[in-house]
Amino acid sequence: MGEFSFPLSVADSVNGRLVAVLGITLTLVATILADSAGLSTMVLALGIGLTIAGAVCLAIDSSVIIRYSGAFVSLVAAQLLTFSGVVRLLGILGLLTVAGVAVFSRLE
Repeated sequence: MGEFSFPLSVADSVNGRLVAVLGITLTLVATILADSAGLSTMVLALGIGLTIAGAVCLAIDSSVIIRYSGAFVSLVAAQLLTFSGVVRLLGILGLLTVAGVAVFSRLE
């Protein structure tokens, strides 16, 4: 008998959920804990990044390469939002592009 394996879309949605839940957990832990070494700030940043990446992977209903590309673009664009001027505008355009890809991937 052959091995049983989940279809690719089921495995990817589980991975996206796991990444998002892990990110939310890290964000909550870093918010509750306070330290003087700055470790909670790094954990908070990692948690926010994992939450964004997991949410994008869940939102885009397409191939794996498009999901991971969308997650990468959204992480870079989210960091660009902390600057001002044209750089912030590029971050907004990047996030709007990822949102557009997510919407159009759901329409197909």
